[in-house]
Amino acid sequence: MGSLAMMKLTFAAIVAVGWLALADTVSACQCRPTRGLTAVQVLADADVLFTGTAIKSVAGKTGERSSYAVTTFRVTEAFKGAKAGQLIKVGHNSGSTASCGVQFEIGEPHTLGPTRWKGKLGIGLCTALIFRSSRSDDLIGELRALKRRK
Repeated sequence: MGSLAMMKLTFAAIVAVGWLALADTVSACQCRPTRGLTAVQVLADADVLFTGTAIKSVAGKTGERSSYAVTTFRVTEAFKGAKAGQLIKVGHNSGSTASCGVQFEIGEPHTLGPTRWKGKLGIGLCTALIFRSSRSDDLIGELRALKRRK
């Protein structure tokens, strides 16, 4: 293959990779900013709110989206609708963050505010990101303060 043909092929490959990267960025999940978000708002939006350790994650059943999973958490601190020690199953898209997927590291603590849909708890990336942001520690502190006031 001549050097001109090789340059054209290389250029086409670079353009294709750039286009794919741009397509992924354009389809990325859009979440509301967490700045200014209060614990009262987070409590109001969630059906259940807790910190728990992820103990198991299972891929969805046959017929469900291939990126669907259910992760089980053991509650270590409850803020709304849960009790310490309780096991709670939460459904979620486990795909890439570009498709609003979220993964939970097994054995690690996570603070979540899932909502109920058709009787089951579920969470998306945007809701999970609230407690993975720079506001996380502040929000958890506010939630603890609210809990003490009750």
